Amino acid sequence: MHVNPASWAALDSRAASVYGGQMYGLPELRHGALSIHWPQWGHTFSAGSSTFGFEDYRETYLSVGVARAIRLGTTRRLHVGATARYYHVGVSRFGSAQTVGVHLGAIMQVLPLIHVGAHATNVNQPAWTTDAPLPRTLSIGAAYDVSERVDLSADLFKDLDFPLRFRSGIEANVLPILVFRGGMQTAPSEFALGLELQRGALHLGVAAEQHWELGWSPAADIRVLW
Repeated sequence: MHVNPASWAALDSRAASVYGGQMYGLPELRHGALSIHWPQWGHTFSAGSSTFGFEDYRETYLSVGVARAIRLGTTRRLHVGATARYYHVGVSRFGSAQTVGVHLGAIMQVLPLIHVGAHATNVNQPAWTTDAPLPRTLSIGAAYDVSERVDLSADLFKDLDFPLRFRSGIEANVLPILVFRGGMQTAPSEFALGLELQRGALHLGVAAEQHWELGWSPAADIRVLW
């Protein structure tokens, strides 16, 4: 539910997933998510929830979204998507706050092997309070299908309050049931490695991201297709 919502338009089957991770090995920074994606009537509908934090500080998100593919000519398609996300934060002894953010995304095939995309978050400028706006971000990137087994991707990511980041990744089907993924980013410098086992409708993924100063962030997810 946190990726470019336009990517859901490419799904051809229903999917449900459970995700969990722990940033920098700290139990106070655990996060988890549930999501479901359901193609129907030429659209893909999505819903999910996620949580981050611990007893004294907790962020909770509830999301719904929709995506669809628009045909451009005889072969190319434009994928568009939108997400509405309800944010709730609770801080011990300070109370709670809530707001709603809107995210937009688009992906278009520009050449047979190249897609370009953009993803903007919180375009409606939501805020916890008048002095505490939520992060607004924009990413613009491209993906290249090197072969049937290898995909490369890269983008530029900008949070309005932080320096521009460059991010890149690779996905390789090394075996019929095994997918390898790797990635890196700048500002801050991080890299990530992951594996996914695919057995019929069941997909099991594990990954770890390394921040050069703060350490490792492990994560895992289970996805079921039907």
